[in-house]
Amino acid sequence: RRRGFRRLSLETGAMPAFDRARRLYAKFGFQPCEPFAAYRPDRNSVFMTLEL
Repeated sequence: RRRGFRRLSLETGAMPAFDRARRLYAKFGFQPCEPFAAYRPDRNSVFMTLEL
């Protein structure tokens, strides 16, 4: 925030192997979101964001 960032976004896998990672991100407040930047919708990806 001090540097002017308002949001932190990430892309992770949608497969079961990534369940623990997605739960960890959600625990820290990340919410599912639409693809961002140059990403396109992909059934193998989950996009998440955290408002700072």
